[in-house]
Amino acid sequence: MHEAVYLHVPPEGGLPPWTGHRPFNAVVVASCAVTDGWQDQVSHWLVKSGSLYMMAWGVNCSIWDDAVDHAVRKFYEHSDVPDAGFVMTTWHTDDPLEEVLWYAQFCGNTGYAGQPLELTLIIDISSVERSSELLGLFEQSRDYQERAD
Repeated sequence: MHEAVYLHVPPEGGLPPWTGHRPFNAVVVASCAVTDGWQDQVSHWLVKSGSLYMMAWGVNCSIWDDAVDHAVRKFYEHSDVPDAGFVMTTWHTDDPLEEVLWYAQFCGNTGYAGQPLELTLIIDISSVERSSELLGLFEQSRDYQERAD
């Protein structure tokens, strides 16, 4: 069964070293706008930590998509990115968060080179910690498509 880990990151806050499962996919839940520099730091952290698929939802989510793409190129020093290191990115401006969490489990669960991504890291960029709410929504999303039809 697909697993989720919640990480609360206050806007402009620090990021812990990632010691969890690699590779993984990530859902960035952006509750507010952040500076370009901090967004670049988080994007680099995602790439360095082993994210091979990043889905962005919330405020300025399309910019997160670009920031992670730039972080990948920088990580590989602007040379050819190997298939095994390519990070798929999507943004979900008009989708409900529950649908994005479903997508992470059933569509964004494979890396570009076919690597299984059995863990979703939910990065909650918010001034308020919401682990119970977002992990509960992740569990609830498992049957989202059945309910949406």
